[in-house]
Amino acid sequence: MLAWEEAGARLSAVADQHWLRSARQRVGRLESELQSLAEPLLEPRTWSLHGEQQRKLSEAATGLDELGGEQLRSVMDALHPQLGPSLAAWWKAAVSQPFGWGPGAFRAPSDPALTRDRRIRDLKDLVGTAGPHAEPLEWFAAWAPYLSVPDRFVVEPVDIGPLLAAGIDAGGPVGEATFRTLIDSATGEHPIGGMGSHVIVGLLRSSRTGGWEFIESMLLTAQRQEGLRQSILEAAGGAHPDAFTRIIDLISSEDLIRFAATISAVSAWLGFPEHAERLDDAERRLRLLQAYRTDRGLAARQVIEGEAWDTYVGLCATAQHDVLPALDLAREALRLADRDNRAAALRFLVYSGLPIEYLLPSFVAAMADPDLGVASMAHRALVWNGYRPEASDGELYGALDDLARRLPEKTRRAEPVGIDPDPVPLDRGAVVATMTAVLGDRPLEPLLAHLPSMDPATRGALARKAGERGKLDGDLRRAVVKLVGDRSSMVRKCAVEAMEGLQVDAAEALELEPLLTRRAGDLRRGVIGLLGRLPVSDALDSSRRLWNGSELQRDAACELLSTLDRRPAVVATAQGFLADGASETQQAFLALVVGEKQSGVDDRTLGLFTPDEMTAPHPPHTGPEGRRFSDPAAFRILGELDDLAESHRNTVLELVTWQDSTEVLLADATWLPGAFHRNRAWAGELDWGMVLPEVFRGWWDNRPADCRGESEALDALRALVVSQLCVDHEDPSFIRGRRSPVRELLRPLVGPDLLQLRHPGVVRHVLEWLLVEAADQSVIDECMDATEVALASIPGTWLQRLTESVDEGRRYEVEWRGGFVQLCPWITLTQNLLIGKPSLMT
Repeated sequence: MLAWEEAGARLSAVADQHWLRSARQRVGRLESELQSLAEPLLEPRTWSLHGEQQRKLSEAATGLDELGGEQLRSVMDALHPQLGPSLAAWWKAAVSQPFGWGPGAFRAPSDPALTRDRRIRDLKDLVGTAGPHAEPLEWFAAWAPYLSVPDRFVVEPVDIGPLLAAGIDAGGPVGEATFRTLIDSATGEHPIGGMGSHVIVGLLRSSRTGGWEFIESMLLTAQRQEGLRQSILEAAGGAHPDAFTRIIDLISSEDLIRFAATISAVSAWLGFPEHAERLDDAERRLRLLQAYRTDRGLAARQVIEGEAWDTYVGLCATAQHDVLPALDLAREALRLADRDNRAAALRFLVYSGLPIEYLLPSFVAAMADPDLGVASMAHRALVWNGYRPEASDGELYGALDDLARRLPEKTRRAEPVGIDPDPVPLDRGAVVATMTAVLGDRPLEPLLAHLPSMDPATRGALARKAGERGKLDGDLRRAVVKLVGDRSSMVRKCAVEAMEGLQVDAAEALELEPLLTRRAGDLRRGVIGLLGRLPVSDALDSSRRLWNGSELQRDAACELLSTLDRRPAVVATAQGFLADGASETQQAFLALVVGEKQSGVDDRTLGLFTPDEMTAPHPPHTGPEGRRFSDPAAFRILGELDDLAESHRNTVLELVTWQDSTEVLLADATWLPGAFHRNRAWAGELDWGMVLPEVFRGWWDNRPADCRGESEALDALRALVVSQLCVDHEDPSFIRGRRSPVRELLRPLVGPDLLQLRHPGVVRHVLEWLLVEAADQSVIDECMDATEVALASIPGTWLQRLTESVDEGRRYEVEWRGGFVQLCPWITLTQNLLIGKPSLMT
């Protein structure tokens, strides 16, 4: 096995930095309908794969499943010619692999849709990892431990083992070479390869019994190697079904249940936390799993006829072959006479990992279970499995309503039911919270009967929904008025907002006034705001009642008067309060009513300037058509600096921070001291500056004529701007999708071409220091001109998006201004120069 440093250097030397361009060209030669399936796999990946990118990938996955063998092979060949056959074989084989994201082992070979999301994500990551290396499958089997992860495409390490297994099963010279490479890597006989999860997964998922036997021998000889034992057992759930059965048989025959890693694995396979102190129970359940995996007919019978653990383990064993027959069995078990069997079936459905649309009918039916413990478990299962309010219907709401009425008003715990040892909470409030979430357009009034059981979040949701109804009267209005005084500030806020635009009446004022004996600022502001909407005569009556109350109510009376129009009756009331021993706090409010208007109170300029002195706003000008803020010298400078960095890639740097110092190769440096981020408080004590100054400054001072433009300062500025806008690997993957449109908008201002730099961070570091040293007034002038042109280039559709009403969670989809400011280099450089060289701004 190679040292990590040597492996990294050798991989970097052979990696194709332009692989993406080649892959896109190959995809472009496909038939048009196949191109649309391959193109999403070559787009940079965002962290969470949501929105438009997820839609394209989902459509691509569906399309790939519908292709015949030759068409599927042609798509995979376009993505990676050397791995095309193995990728196509893996895509088909992965349908039968576990479909969930957790450690369970449930499969759905009869329903490809259940594995599509995971398969398409894995395919995208495999393409991103393998893309820079045009090598055959056996090469990846050897180099898998060292492969770097390209940030633009892959956000976490890729498990290449399933692909290796598919290649082995395809047979031929490639399959045999891959198999031998994995065996030699595990035994230490391969000059490059080493042991890792790719070896275990590749051998266990393939159908070659020789690979299974090899892993079984490793499991038996693991001895004190608990980490190796754990890795093998964690991979067993996703192994070839027969290999998984053999692993279970081996555990039983060799008493491997005594090891902690085995206990952990059994817990994952059954979705139930096993414990070493209950070893006998864990062993008993493992033997049930062993028997039911071998005899599916026995498993089906015991689900219906056996005890609770027979029901649960029988369903798990069935689902490890195919979850859909297990789902049908579970639905049948939910109708059994014994409540423990019903609870066990429900427990299986929760752990199944199936999407909510598969499970919702069963959960709705189980909420009507005659046993409150089982019915409450069904509601909790609905919540745990991510119900979607938009997908609910009247049947679900009715089931929730019926269950809420059956549950006690105060939460209590029922005795354990099914296979779980813990008591079951009987919580009406939780059920009402779900009812509120799935309410839709149904009336709110029936929920009022459950108000005493609601938690703050549910009461707040009730108030918000009441405010959204447009009409607030009767019992619902009275409930919202009561919520204005809720003990939760969040609920109070929602209730006050629900009353916006409504005028309280005199009877409601009598109900609100006692709340002003409390000190909470938000409560007082909300109540006084509501009282201020009363007719003036009623508001004055309210203020007089408050004045006769506690000191806090007297304060509120004065504040209420200050919110009213200064009519004679209002002023007279305020004067009466002043004569009746008002405190200093109260006098301050009353002075606003009876005193003269203080100058400057409404002056938002604080007297520092007059509005007439402000510069009138004007729209930005585009400038001459086709103007670019770059020149050929800027592009040549980038190429020369990148070549210079490449020639010194193995030069050792000592990077010093306020914490410590470290030695690193120039090519491996992920952080370099920034010219714009210098902390003057301590930088003078450190060697803070450009790295390898004698190399880079020496070249800069003597650069050739074709790398010289108008001036030193503008050369540095323009090259730095081009490096930020025209280098095609700039942002972290989780924000790249939102920033790309801004880059595409700004790039034409400097040039149409994308650059491929090997050391973009080093190049920008050098240019920043050169710019700081050479910056003059011409730099500021060009930054200001370019900023104006950049602002003028913003499409009208972007401005229109800012006015769109969207959910707060989707605000990022229309809010582009923050990204524009961060990515417009002339804005950020002006900000940095203002801090670093403020004299340029005078």
